[in-house]
Amino acid sequence: MKNLTARFKVSKEEFERDGLVDKALYGSVIVEHRHRVEDQDEESEVVHDIVGCMLYSKMYYALIGQTYLLQGLFLKPAQKGRGLGKALVRATLQACKKRSGDGL
Repeated sequence: MKNLTARFKVSKEEFERDGLVDKALYGSVIVEHRHRVEDQDEESEVVHDIVGCMLYSKMYYALIGQTYLLQGLFLKPAQKGRGLGKALVRATLQACKKRSGDGL
């Protein structure tokens, strides 16, 4: 993992700049698991654990115009086989269509 950051050609600032605007070059959909955790004082707190995500980026295809390319799909191993991957793909397609793309 230490050598992973050396492989990036884009700085954190560039990554944030390109993704956090109205006409972003990429986007992501995240699946969270919300649950309550009680501490020793018997107070409970809602915890949001990320269990999956999908990254997509904008591209232009000469035959159909603007479209999106799937860059990655991740699910925690314990979450596999529960239909979350399919739900994540569907949610990503909806997000792409909202951004005026033709799909993935």
